[in-house]
Amino acid sequence: MKNLIALLLIFGILSCKKEPDNLHNKTIKDYTFDYNKEKIVDLEKTESFISKEQYEFDNYLKPISKEEYLKDSLAYQNSLDSKQYVFKNNVLQTAYGTVKFVPSEDKDSDTFVNYSYLGFSNVIDSHIINLNLYEGEKALLLSNQNYQYTTISSTPFFSKSKNYALNFKNADGLSSQVSLYDIKNKKLIHFITIWSENYLTDNVFWDGNDNMILKIRKNDSGAISYAKILMSDIKSGKKTTESSVEKNKTQDWKGEYQITTKAISNYNQKEIDLLYSISLKSNESAILSIGADQTQDYWCEGDYYLTEENGVLKATGKCDENDINDFYLKQENGIYYIKSKRFLNQDWQVLKKE
Repeated sequence: MKNLIALLLIFGILSCKKEPDNLHNKTIKDYTFDYNKEKIVDLEKTESFISKEQYEFDNYLKPISKEEYLKDSLAYQNSLDSKQYVFKNNVLQTAYGTVKFVPSEDKDSDTFVNYSYLGFSNVIDSHIINLNLYEGEKALLLSNQNYQYTTISSTPFFSKSKNYALNFKNADGLSSQVSLYDIKNKKLIHFITIWSENYLTDNVFWDGNDNMILKIRKNDSGAISYAKILMSDIKSGKKTTESSVEKNKTQDWKGEYQITTKAISNYNQKEIDLLYSISLKSNESAILSIGADQTQDYWCEGDYYLTEENGVLKATGKCDENDINDFYLKQENGIYYIKSKRFLNQDWQVLKKE
């Protein structure tokens, strides 16, 4: 009987040491990713959209103020976590194993590539890796569930609802196009690329209602504008008959302008008459001549750089440590106006065109 009990105990101990079959059922492997050897399918198919008029984003633009843009910019946060996973010495630990990325450091060769970790997105359960290539940059989307990957032209930005994503830079770092994606079952599905031959896109992100907020720059003048594109318009194909931004663009300001107004002298803090003579050769630059007796009062005359926002030109010159010496120009109903913190009267004042 004792022998039988001992035998049963030994059998029980051995049975306890046996682990369930499914405990380590998940295969953990080491993988090597070499961009120059992998067969990669690019998720972003832009050929069907670029240069076709119906996909120009100019037609969808709705102007907003700089203040609206900044408010939405501060509120937006992309769904990327760069701290959850460690990417070190070109090695990344994923749920299914270690991925080692193979760089090619010869910058003069078309095989050049290096890698940097942009973050992990729970929205698509993928790691986002920046590919710095000889011909430009791309973003690698590497699944965290299995060794699958694809590329898009740049970092994805996810909407608050997590239903959409966008990216807006191509491999050359230019941003004259915005690609949009639906998100289904944690996967990006590219459905449209909108583009412009009139603007470069400095920045694009999402507001809280899944609409795009843009900071755009005119190609010919460099004038900056702020705008919104409604996702409902993109989905329905609803366009404006004329770009709203174009409706509000600044007219041609070429010419000579003058104003004499009161100001406080930087020399003795007394009230003086200050003459501003402004020569505009284009909407991008101006020359300011200041009529005053003391050097301290005409020190800031010279070349000024112009930027446009919502129909108003802002002029910035060499005295750019603050905005006191900046001045602003606008035109309403055929009348020209100027304002500046340098003037005693800081409201809009009539500017005479010569």
